[in-house]
Amino acid sequence: MQQKKYSIDERTATLLCGYCRKIITDQDSREVRDSLKSCIDTAEAKNSDGLKDKTPKDLESITEKEITREEELENICKEQAARIDELNQLVEKLKGEKELNSITVYQESNKQTEHAEDDNNSMKDEYKLLKGTSSDSHLEEKCEIKEVREELTQRSISFDATEKEELLKEIQNLRSKLQLYSDAPVKMSTDKLRSSLISRSIQLRKSGVFSPNNNNSAEELEKERERWTEMESEWICLTDELRVDLVANRQRAERVEQELKLEKMCTEELDDALKRSVLGHARMVEHYVDLQEKYNDLVAKHNAIMHGIAEVKKAAAKAGKRGHARFAKSLAAELSALRVEREREAKFLKKENSSLKAQLRDTAEAVHAAGELLVRLREAEHAASVAEDNFTKVQLDNEKLKKQMDKLKRKHKMELITMKQYLAESKLPESALKPLYREDSDVAHNNASPRYQDDDQSWRAEFGAIYQEHI
Repeated sequence: MQQKKYSIDERTATLLCGYCRKIITDQDSREVRDSLKSCIDTAEAKNSDGLKDKTPKDLESITEKEITREEELENICKEQAARIDELNQLVEKLKGEKELNSITVYQESNKQTEHAEDDNNSMKDEYKLLKGTSSDSHLEEKCEIKEVREELTQRSISFDATEKEELLKEIQNLRSKLQLYSDAPVKMSTDKLRSSLISRSIQLRKSGVFSPNNNNSAEELEKERERWTEMESEWICLTDELRVDLVANRQRAERVEQELKLEKMCTEELDDALKRSVLGHARMVEHYVDLQEKYNDLVAKHNAIMHGIAEVKKAAAKAGKRGHARFAKSLAAELSALRVEREREAKFLKKENSSLKAQLRDTAEAVHAAGELLVRLREAEHAASVAEDNFTKVQLDNEKLKKQMDKLKRKHKMELITMKQYLAESKLPESALKPLYREDSDVAHNNASPRYQDDDQSWRAEFGAIYQEHI
């Protein structure tokens, strides 16, 4: 018994703690001791009563009872082991479900704990009816319930922000997929309809309803005709939808071509504007360079003047008071000469400035005129291209008309040939075969002799119906 108990304990070692194991082993040892004491007491009582002759029979009955009790205990242990295995399987299932459905565990943890408690209560009620090791099963169930609750609390705690972020990403992906499915064009429906029609037609062909070996009734043939008419109507609807799609695609293509042409025109205009701006900028840079050179010349002249003034001041300081009058006269003469030179330079610069302004005005007018000319040239090119297109269209129309005229001439010639053949084959008099008008004169046949008129009327009266039929 103890060995079997230990084997059961080894199976449930993953579910029981050390304290519970000690309690179970103590209880098992106590039960065994109690059973042995009861057997010994019964044997001593019977011996004390003086029934020494019946001792072997009593011992046999006691041993049989003990054997039966051991068998009952073994059966109980087996049942408990089976129940423990079932509980282990349930716990493993719960673990797998929690790992796969970590989202729903946090919400449904209370419900699962309630169900687990109900199951455990029912199991407790069943175990109370058992004998022997009922307290052991209660302890095992309590330990299992505690472990399940601890796992649930750990799962609820482990529901961190990382899992939330992953769930949000999955939700966004699902939303994007839903948008793609909702924004899908009507082509999916047409493709599905087409595939369904093709599959139905293949099934009808494979069914072999119209094969010569089958002796189908009239009702089945009518049903098949109805099916084929439905299929034809569906094919017609599908062709109409495809035509509508083709028209829409052609319109889109035309719109795209127009947009491309407009974009090309805009790009060409932008390129021209960029070229003009680049040329204008280059001219402005050249003008700026010229002005910078002139400014540098003026700065050099100013520096030279300032250097001369400094030298004059030094000379005046050296001359002193004696040559003050002479120095003043010479200085006045130099100043007058400098003023005259400055006036000349100022006049020259004014003239250059006026000439530059005139040049700028002329260049601006020339640029404006060039822009207008370019616009007119573009308009003329566009008009020329339109005229060329119209001319090509007119040429094509003329060629078509010429071909039609040639066809009409050929038809007219063939008709004349056939009419001549009919006239030659018809049995008419010679007067009927002669022309009504002469080739060289415009005189009518009315001026001819009355003999020809009579012949004409006679053959027309006879062969008029046949002639009209041939015509």
